[in-house]
Amino acid sequence: MTSDSRVFTVGHGKNGRLGNGSETDADTPVQVDIQGKVKQLACGERHTLALTESGEVWAWGYGGRSSILGCSWLGVHNPLGTGTSGSSLTPTKVNINNVSQISAGNDFSLAVSSGRVYGWGQGLLHLGHEPTSLPVGFENANVLAETKHTGVKKVASVEKFAMILLENGKLYAIGRNIGGATATRHNAKTITDNVLRILTKINDHPLHG
Repeated sequence: MTSDSRVFTVGHGKNGRLGNGSETDADTPVQVDIQGKVKQLACGERHTLALTESGEVWAWGYGGRSSILGCSWLGVHNPLGTGTSGSSLTPTKVNINNVSQISAGNDFSLAVSSGRVYGWGQGLLHLGHEPTSLPVGFENANVLAETKHTGVKKVASVEKFAMILLENGKLYAIGRNIGGATATRHNAKTITDNVLRILTKINDHPLHG
């Protein structure tokens, strides 16, 4: 992203990852046409999010499939947040507004809007949440009591886990705890154990920033 908020991409173009309307690889930067002035970008494994100053979110890239092996419950839910399966070669508006911050994991997306965390994509399974192709409020019993009094300030995600920073400075981690990624003492023996189904507070003292 340039100083005047223009967005350029380069590299592998399959599934519209470059967002320029083509699946052709690019070895030099190509501009992405996004409506509005972009203030933040977030990149997943095969998709990208762009947040504009007006609080809109645009997404492009790999959008999953409607089903796998004919089983709808094995379907890959769209990390683009469009409500349908299929990739997008150009930026498509996500059905969410008033967003202050975005983040992307391997195959899921997160956004902060009005002090709440919203998520979408197949990868929400790693966060202990049912997958969805449209943004849904991400709630958890462990933080509900706190978020009634203090909202969510920031989210950060990578691969298959995420961290949530509350306005009061408390930090929570959720997701697959492989290699101590969530900075907790949960040492897993199986894949099931590796998934922290509840948010785990990892700091005893408030963090700010």
